[in-house]
Amino acid sequence: MEIPYAGRATVTDNFDQVEIMIPAYRNGFVVIFLTVWLFGWLFFEINAIETAMNKQIRPLDIFMDLWLIGWTIGGLLAIRMFIWMLFGKEIVKVGQRGTFIIKTLRFVYHTESLLVKGLS
Repeated sequence: MEIPYAGRATVTDNFDQVEIMIPAYRNGFVVIFLTVWLFGWLFFEINAIETAMNKQIRPLDIFMDLWLIGWTIGGLLAIRMFIWMLFGKEIVKVGQRGTFIIKTLRFVYHTESLLVKGLS
């Protein structure tokens, strides 16, 4: 008898609900790329902050400040994606009380609940 592919998800059938735990998708190339990119991002972030702190009044100061804000936001989003790929997981709980989708990253949780009448 052939054993079916177990997959990445873990299914737990409790008394009143079914819980499906799905680890975040990990792409090896993206994890390696983000690791290298984040080191470069950190180097240029520190350099830009030092430059902004030691500046004299020039016409390009506004551009530098806006660029630094955008660079910081982009880096924080990349860090969030990197940490999610390494440690994140989704938990789908289906039971009598409803359906819940929980996105968790160790101790940080985000829960979405679905109405039963919305499911078909």
